[in-house]
Amino acid sequence: MTKFYAFILLIACFFNQVSQAQTVKHSVFLIGDDGEPKLDGKDPVLTSLQNQLKKAGQNGSLIFLGDNIYPTGMVDSENPGRIEAEARLTEQLKVMQSFEGHSYIIPGNHDWQQGGKNGWQYIKNQENFVSDFLKKEDVFFPKGGCPTPQEISVNEELSLILLDTQWYLHPWNKPEAESDCEVKSLQGMLSAVDDILDRNRHKKVLVLGHHPMYSHGLHGGYFTVKDHLLPFHELGLNIPLPVIGSIYPLYRSLIGNIQDIAHPKYREMRDGLVSIFKHYKNVIYANGHDHNLQLIVRDSINYITSGAGSKATPVKKGNDSRFASSTKGFVRLDFLENDKIQVIFYEGDGALGKELYSTPISLVTRPFEATNSVSARQNIPSQIIPNPKFKAGSVKQWILGKKITGTFGLLRSVLRC
Repeated sequence: MTKFYAFILLIACFFNQVSQAQTVKHSVFLIGDDGEPKLDGKDPVLTSLQNQLKKAGQNGSLIFLGDNIYPTGMVDSENPGRIEAEARLTEQLKVMQSFEGHSYIIPGNHDWQQGGKNGWQYIKNQENFVSDFLKKEDVFFPKGGCPTPQEISVNEELSLILLDTQWYLHPWNKPEAESDCEVKSLQGMLSAVDDILDRNRHKKVLVLGHHPMYSHGLHGGYFTVKDHLLPFHELGLNIPLPVIGSIYPLYRSLIGNIQDIAHPKYREMRDGLVSIFKHYKNVIYANGHDHNLQLIVRDSINYITSGAGSKATPVKKGNDSRFASSTKGFVRLDFLENDKIQVIFYEGDGALGKELYSTPISLVTRPFEATNSVSARQNIPSQIIPNPKFKAGSVKQWILGKKITGTFGLLRSVLRC
């Protein structure tokens, strides 16, 4: 009799698992900073990701979140580093090539030559290589190094917004006012994101950029005791420098280089995007950049960091953290039939991946209103005004210059309901 009940329990568990599997309508896989994978086809993170993609099939989407080629992106063809750059990107493209669902790539700061003079050209090099390799033009976004947000309608319930957040931080030549880009400025990018979110308020929206809005990793100002005592340990030089060694970590935490959240220009972009997200309850933002896995909740908005494709750096849990791990891996979002979203963080183990953390997420959508559609809004005169909330203070004006900071106000439409 005991064996009989055990058999019934086993059957019940089996059908329960099948039922749960059938509730997944669509899965989105997020991996960032995978620009240094193993080149033998046996990278544990990519292998685990690929195995999961096979199970998802056509009901899945894959997004690489930037820093796709370390250290300086897709260099020119005559550069000695071109062969290695192609090899590193090819490992990722092979995963896309075998995937039945849709795949997308967005750029990061390293793809822009880590802010170098040739960054714009290297972005175009990468875009062309991706298109030629996959024989597809709808994978690498945004196009041509433009800051134009790309809207992707996955299905009737889910949309993606693909951003190039490095464009604004890039200090050298890039497409701006004289270009043929649809969007040519930070103001234009913010306005476009707001417009896309407004038109998709009846859907769940996943906004994807390389740079985090919030982070408790290195780019968010977190440094370990080892970083303070041995500031050159990442270079293989374990030279103790107490007190003096704290200068660099404190600089990164309080002032920051342009790739850190503390930097004024980075904050200008971050504050603009976050202020828009706060108006919507149907948004998740995901990024790479910090080489770890994080889930942060601020103002009821979920912020996901998946930047541990090929590197892992320290991270801590803050008061707003739900999860944080300095483990190489990726993130999966399962959109379920019960209108919930299950976010799952995986370590790449060369098999199906080791589950590190899983939690449900709920988003609040609004019924579609025709009056908020693009055509309806275009027929009504509107005035776009800078939000005085984001006016630069005296210190920021001194750092960046009055001419620059005076134009960084967030654009908001007076028609907002």
